[in-house]
Amino acid sequence: MKLGVGYNVFSGVELLKPSIQCIRFLAEVVVVVYSERAITGEVGVPFLADLLHDMRRDGLIDAIIKIEHPVTHNPLEIQREKRKKYELARLFCESAGCTNFMGRDCDEFFGAASLVRVLNECSKAEMVVCPVLDYVSSPLIRARTTGRLHVTAFQKASLPYQPIKCSVLVDMSRTVNAKQVMVLSPDELVMHHMTGVRYNEEEMTRKFQGHTHFCHDGQGVANDFRKLVSNVSMESYESTPDHFQILSYWEKEFKRYYARQ
Repeated sequence: MKLGVGYNVFSGVELLKPSIQCIRFLAEVVVVVYSERAITGEVGVPFLADLLHDMRRDGLIDAIIKIEHPVTHNPLEIQREKRKKYELARLFCESAGCTNFMGRDCDEFFGAASLVRVLNECSKAEMVVCPVLDYVSSPLIRARTTGRLHVTAFQKASLPYQPIKCSVLVDMSRTVNAKQVMVLSPDELVMHHMTGVRYNEEEMTRKFQGHTHFCHDGQGVANDFRKLVSNVSMESYESTPDHFQILSYWEKEFKRYYARQ
């Protein structure tokens, strides 16, 4: 098995390096497809290109692809534009000889031991999906249980992205043309999603830009999400160590990039 990993990058860049560091030892190829503007037109952080090129210099990234989106606020068109980024990364990894592929966002992490085991056991599966465990407010606060949403963990590199229906609720921007879908349980693999974790309030605002769900449901849903993040109910969430070394990265390295603005 040769694993390729492709990142869709616009917002959440403060989480990109820790996420790549968790997967680099498994990946034959890591490619980033990035845009300097959101699909909805907003401008991203000005230091993004520098951040990416520094990671390439350090061996964390093998290839960088820049893309420009046509501006749209239509949720289906936003989903198609996101899918283009994953597809560009997939094609790059397939051409580099990868047999399996992971399409990722910046705020997504996997536990190394679980991922290694599942990759070894399920490498022949066309498409493997797993449940999502959400983090909010801080990398130290996570949901007690996974929700209904599932995400494609990995797939055959030869299969193009295509919206398909599954037996579980799944992010359709990352489904592929698979005849068979393997659905994992939380005991087998979970994706640790820093969905409500950002460097500061400005970056939390950037999270909503070019996001299919928030564009579809409007500002009210974004405001409700902000309230959730700022007033966490520990009945639904629990404390956890900083397993992915996010806070130390923010304190020591990322703040130097952010100061360039």
